[in-house]
Amino acid sequence: MYGWPDYFDNAKPVTDEKFQSKMSSKPLEFLMQTHPDVERPLALFEPAHTGAIQMDFAGAADEQFGYAGEAFVAQIGPNAPPPPEQGIVGQNIMRVNVNNGTINEFITLREPSTSFKPTDVIFPQEDESDNTTLYIIDWGNILTPTVPNTGIVWKITHTGDSTSEAAAGETETLTN
Repeated sequence: MYGWPDYFDNAKPVTDEKFQSKMSSKPLEFLMQTHPDVERPLALFEPAHTGAIQMDFAGAADEQFGYAGEAFVAQIGPNAPPPPEQGIVGQNIMRVNVNNGTINEFITLREPSTSFKPTDVIFPQEDESDNTTLYIIDWGNILTPTVPNTGIVWKITHTGDSTSEAAAGETETLTN
């Protein structure tokens, strides 16, 4: 919960001066008298509005795909196109190492586009002998007006014998 209702913005207390209204001189106060321990999130996606919407975990047995135990997060991005100077916000798949909280890009766009809006990531569990596949559900162009038939299911398969290149930080880029 990160401390709601008295803590926001990565566990900052509502009494922090950044939350003070310029239209009021009334001091900020907690709503609760006593608080449980406030937990910071394991990972914090920046910038705002990346839209982390769904996630799945590479299973511990998923050594064939790589990144065993890491979370794969679908970020749909904002509902409006970002200003050109801001670049791409969200619209990617991120990996989160749950042991140390590091966040890495797994799939990202080279250029802003309204047609890649990933809404889910799934490692199939029905066939444990095939641990090399990640499915990405892409809603497609959902901006107004929406464009019918632009959604797609991407199948991402590890084809190499090793994950050493990917583990070294190389990122594949999806081109629309």
